[in-house]
Amino acid sequence: MDGPTLAITGANSAVGTALLRHIAGREELRAVAAVRRREALAGLPYSPRIARRLLDYGRPARVRDVVAGADCLVHLAGVLIESGRTSYQS
Repeated sequence: MDGPTLAITGANSAVGTALLRHIAGREELRAVAAVRRREALAGLPYSPRIARRLLDYGRPARVRDVVAGADCLVHLAGVLIESGRTSYQS
């Protein structure tokens, strides 16, 4: 029997990658690993139980599509330091 599917935003964060490594070792778990930047996908742990997705938080319909079917959402996305590319508001 399959267990829950977790949708994880900010999957490339330290906590996100640790959680994905845990999921990769557990046959009953599945995950949707969501990141903002394409280059971040390459750094995610690999497992056939982990789906990798790009996520644009400015597009609510895309957010819904990415998390659809998940049993829970683990929201780890955030901006640690504002820069020219990212801000706390965007």
